[in-house]
Amino acid sequence: MMTESVSRPPANLSEFSIIARNASRQVKDQIQRFFEDAGIPSAGLVLWNYKKYFRVSAYALTTKQRQRITKAAKCSRLRGLCVQGKWLRPKDWFYKWQESYRKISVGKKFLIVPAWEKIGKTGGKRIPVVLDPRSAFGTGGHETTRLMIRMMESLEGKFTRFLDVGTGSGVLSVIASRLGAEEIHGFDYDAMSARIARENFVRNGCQGGRFFRANLGKVSGTGRFDLVGANMLSRTLLRYRKKLASLTCPGGFLVVSGISKRHFPDFRKQFPTDHLRLIRVLNGRSWSAALYRRNQNRPSYRG
Repeated sequence: MMTESVSRPPANLSEFSIIARNASRQVKDQIQRFFEDAGIPSAGLVLWNYKKYFRVSAYALTTKQRQRITKAAKCSRLRGLCVQGKWLRPKDWFYKWQESYRKISVGKKFLIVPAWEKIGKTGGKRIPVVLDPRSAFGTGGHETTRLMIRMMESLEGKFTRFLDVGTGSGVLSVIASRLGAEEIHGFDYDAMSARIARENFVRNGCQGGRFFRANLGKVSGTGRFDLVGANMLSRTLLRYRKKLASLTCPGGFLVVSGISKRHFPDFRKQFPTDHLRLIRVLNGRSWSAALYRRNQNRPSYRG
């Protein structure tokens, strides 16, 4: 869940979109895969639905990524697709993502509320999580994040130390605090993301949080955790699977999401280590999440 700050908008920023009319669920999923197969993280996509139109947008793509997405759309032979690219002015970029960001019910217990909206009566008995992502990413509404939250809810009362890998807006850290975690560490490769996560954590009245910039391959000094959460591209999860296991304490839990549902069987074969046991899988429409438990009384190793 990487975020890009817009507190100081860039002079200009490119937006790249695919728009479809009267798209079925299958077509919508396929359009999203065009971007994901080009290396765009799922949390970095902005989805927009209005009446008959569906749009997927991403920002600051490389020329190679744009060409790959365009070629995939053309080769798919899907009818009625419109590929668009344009430059956004600072003011446009600052407000662009707010178009599709509304209150979102997630899991069984939570309601994600934009910081500029009132919680209101629609919250009902749900626990509000107030967010100001200040970007198009990390709003908490993507299916990969929803699966993470459902997994975390199932572990309520079973963890007190939580590590949020690729924290983004910090939504999972706030959720962990609401579920009873007393010590929370969150890090992201992007320094501004860590700052935004810290602000959202405090905004929700949470305590016991530490947020910092770090590279997953080199992160150190954090200890081990009862629960480690990582919502990332599957190839990143595979690359750092030993590192993720080493950050999980014996008997602790590791939740991973961001795995394409169609690729999960292959991911499942490649991901296990001698230290982890798969205990649960959650499948969404297009994505899968997996819950592992680290074995007790195994020799430690460095990831």
